[in-house]
Amino acid sequence: MKYVFVLFILLSVLAPLSMANAQNKVVVIPMFEETTIYVGVAKTGNNYCTQPVAGNHWALQNCVSVAADISGQDGAFTAGAQAQPRFVDNANGTVLDKLTGLIWLKDAACANDIANWPTALLLVVELNSAGTMNSNSCGDLSNKGVHQADWRLPNIKELQSLLNYGDHGAPYISDLAGNGHYLDTPVFSNLVIDSAYWSSTTYGVGVSSITNDDFYDNALRVNFGNGVVDGTGKSTGVEFGVGENVWAVRGPE
Repeated sequence: MKYVFVLFILLSVLAPLSMANAQNKVVVIPMFEETTIYVGVAKTGNNYCTQPVAGNHWALQNCVSVAADISGQDGAFTAGAQAQPRFVDNANGTVLDKLTGLIWLKDAACANDIANWPTALLLVVELNSAGTMNSNSCGDLSNKGVHQADWRLPNIKELQSLLNYGDHGAPYISDLAGNGHYLDTPVFSNLVIDSAYWSSTTYGVGVSSITNDDFYDNALRVNFGNGVVDGTGKSTGVEFGVGENVWAVRGPE
């Protein structure tokens, strides 16, 4: 909240004795009400409902026609934040996500190989220092014609923010406009959908029966081919050829 501070200094020249009692007084006058703006959780992209059919299966159904006892499905509300267009190609090797403010490397597979988690972190270090991953140019010219130096491996929330669970199937990511199938107007290049992408986020699984310490051998990943978020082992002993894909993000701006 903003305030205007008005300082009143009471001085008396006619009654010098009163100066001993004079005090500085501060009057606080509210000028503006404090406003909180919530961006909100992103829409899932799920705009359909389902209902059970024969054989313990579920089939697509118009949400208006769904039975009352299963009417509270995501597709009936389509709640959440949305930006249209969702993405902006900056024409300099980067893409702005207008929903989150994050800037993504346009080339979603610059390393041109999968890698274990420690190697993924090092590939982003290479990107910041040389503009390459695995010696492949990543095309980032967003820093006045040269590459930026503050790229990072996205955390799981950032990577997951790209997921879109519309009824169009793989890949589970929005198109440029933010309301259609990614393949209609793809904004990224070399997006991989037959394997997952590393996040920078660790999670502990299991407890040692000997030391009673938590294990932190796993990192979370996102698969845009099936929309699954899960975890897998960080290290395989092999730098490349085993592991997950590597993407980079900056910001938000």
